[in-house]
Amino acid sequence: MISTTGFILALTTAVFFATFGLLSRSLAVKSDSPLALAFLYGVWGTVFSAPILLIGQGEFSGISKSVILLTFFATIIWGLWEALQFT
Repeated sequence: MISTTGFILALTTAVFFATFGLLSRSLAVKSDSPLALAFLYGVWGTVFSAPILLIGQGEFSGISKSVILLTFFATIIWGLWEALQFT
């Protein structure tokens, strides 16, 4: 069973991710250069999320190399998908 804290963090993550997707899409469509705005919006999100990984360094030590590799490839595919929606 999932703890209350885990549930709240998962729910918060889902809300933030949905908000990020809706805002980035609506702002990019209204922009003169949607691909550039989508890229900058993604970089802005990365700037805010990177410190979380730096703060919790020891918490990610148990992840196997295959999970890291799968996450890397999924990130590349997702980035290409997001970029190609404006071409």
